[in-house]
Amino acid sequence: MLLGLLFILANKFDYKKTIIPHTVHSILGSLCIIAVIVQAYIGQSKIERLQETHRKIYRWHGDMGLLIWDLVCVTTVVGLASFLPYSFFSVLVLLLPLIACTVVHLQLQLSGYLRDDDTRSNSRDEGEWLVIAEGEDAETPPKGVKLFLDTE
Repeated sequence: MLLGLLFILANKFDYKKTIIPHTVHSILGSLCIIAVIVQAYIGQSKIERLQETHRKIYRWHGDMGLLIWDLVCVTTVVGLASFLPYSFFSVLVLLLPLIACTVVHLQLQLSGYLRDDDTRSNSRDEGEWLVIAEGEDAETPPKGVKLFLDTE
């Protein structure tokens, strides 16, 4: 992401354009950058909290990642549409990010991450047991110990 941001800034300075977003593509791109930064911060907070308290928080974090992926795909299509001439080849090129987005959604659906009833195989509800697979240090219970998950 940092490399992409550097390319954007270099392009703006080369063509003496403002860095303030003013097109649909640049606004969506700015939203993508902000969302990725927020996602990284929330992910770091989630990891720290899980290591300290063994409690899961920010369960929407994975959904936000998928939303960011969708936004990146749309931003790519909008950018390509504003750059490419109108032709059959251009339509094929515009379909590539949409196909990639669809493939990711299909993979998540097939893996069980996306379900109609909004339950996920990687999350546990209140009252379920979690078995620790590994744990050698003093803070983690020994292997095989069952912990009751408190979802507050």
